[in-house]
Amino acid sequence: WNSVLDYAKSIKLSATKNKDYHYYFLKANYELGRYEEALKWAESASSNEKSEIQFLEVWRDVLLVLYD
Repeated sequence: WNSVLDYAKSIKLSATKNKDYHYYFLKANYELGRYEEALKWAESASSNEKSEIQFLEVWRDVLLVLYD
């Protein structure tokens, strides 16, 4: 998951072209147990990205961990 974070950082300049940009940060931070950081990435995503099922599932999981 650390490699995923490194990859996501490397595509930061082209984030507008990559529809899964925030998802990479969300998922990697979730898997590494960085739930607060994951939540920040979920909240900063675009409306289009927030409508993806895989994104919503991880966002839900983050919220369940943080707000049991």
